[in-house]
This record gives sequence, C-alpha cells and structure tokens, in this order.
Amino acid sequence: MSRWAGTGSVIYGQLGFYLKSAKLMPYVAYQSASYDGYADPVSGLDVGLNYFILGHNAKLTLQYHSLTNDFRDAASGDVKQLQMQVHFFL
Repeated sequence: MSRWAGTGSVIYGQLGFYLKSAKLMPYVAYQSASYDGYADPVSGLDVGLNYFILGHNAKLTLQYHSLTNDFRDAASGDVKQLQMQVHFFL
C-alpha cells in the first residue's frame, strides 16, 4: 500500500488472517503520513477479502480502497473505490 514518500513521518500497518477451511483471507492495511511540504496529513485504508481458488495461483480479491487528503487529486483530495481483482498464474 505504500503510496507516498518524502520528508516527514509515516506509520504503516497491515493485518490479515487466513481461514484455511474456507480458503478466505480478510485483511486490512492502513497508512498515515505527515510530510513537511504539505499542510494536512494524508492517509490510506484498504479493507479486503481474498478467496484462494488454487492457492496463490488462482485467487479473487474484493477490496475497499480509500485515500484521504491525497495531494495528487487536486479536485477533492479524497478517493474511494471498490476494486475487484482476478489473479491467474499459468
């Protein structure tokens, strides 16, 4: 999830738990940063669920993705998305 780099302070953490019998892994990741060049702190949050069809060779991911005060988005600074990913390794 690491989105930004610069001079200042950053805290990042992620947590997930694999439920083997259901082949599911819920997870959460969070990043908050306070950079010297920006007036407001920026933060990112991902909350999602992996479904492992065939281990890491085939999986589905559904994720809520949120950015707050992202300086790259001049209109509002906030981004909220629902993302779905399909991963196949041949």
